[in-house]
Amino acid sequence: MVRFVIFLVSVFSFGVVASQNYIEYHNLCNEGCQLMLDGKYVEAKEKILDAIDLVDEPLSADYFNLAKCYSRLDAPETTQYYLELSLHLTNRGTKKYIEHGLWFEPVFGKEKWNKILNADYLNKELSEFQIELNRKIDTLLKIKQKYFNLYYDSIVVYHPYDSLLLRLYRDSVDVNSEIVSVELERIINEYGWPGVKLNGWTELDYNFVDDRGAEWFYKMEKKLIEEIDKGNLYPWVFIDMADRAQGESKLPCKYNGGFCNVKITPEIRANCKKIGAPLGEARKRRRLN
Repeated sequence: MVRFVIFLVSVFSFGVVASQNYIEYHNLCNEGCQLMLDGKYVEAKEKILDAIDLVDEPLSADYFNLAKCYSRLDAPETTQYYLELSLHLTNRGTKKYIEHGLWFEPVFGKEKWNKILNADYLNKELSEFQIELNRKIDTLLKIKQKYFNLYYDSIVVYHPYDSLLLRLYRDSVDVNSEIVSVELERIINEYGWPGVKLNGWTELDYNFVDDRGAEWFYKMEKKLIEEIDKGNLYPWVFIDMADRAQGESKLPCKYNGGFCNVKITPEIRANCKKIGAPLGEARKRRRLN
């Protein structure tokens, strides 16, 4: 039986969203993904259903995995219900859905499957807060990109041997990166991590990950984990920042994120569970959003 989900659209003025149980949510969804890999679709969908009951805004990828489970349990109506919820929330188009069509086309038939994919899924309107937040983020990213383009596309190309000019503009890039770090810290402390749950529009996370150094990360680490539990920051973004900081500090990886490729030890597995980070195949299955 379909569990109806109530979407709570928060209109921001000042302050942040109340704490959620997103770390527990992520862990349950990660367990559900593993059960799917083992072909245990009844147990998997129960894990994911338990997870989505914990939070106000489940991820598109998890509704998609839920639809996959029901597609294997001869439940076409429920499959369609969760598939449409996933399509409504995604901001990455239908490419991944088409790639996974063998899960659904046999359930619906080719004509209905194409109709589901081509439906017009209206996104919710942004609040005034979200519009203003996106404007600030866009300004930060444009400033960052301008300095990078100037340095790498002009100075390095046309003046590769002018060490004084290279150093001068490299310093400008570093100063700009520090400005972005300070402003990002202010936004996080005032509103929360400006991911898709907060900005209501798109994932901008990795635009901010690239230039945040170890000092900034360790200063913000506790706050960032709080942001994971509120649903503002994805744990897979956090572990990439964390392991990059570990590498910069010449310390061993803690999470096996994108900047670290080591064997998954019991310690790494335990660290990931503390913040809800998926490992292995589960990570791929939960990054459809």
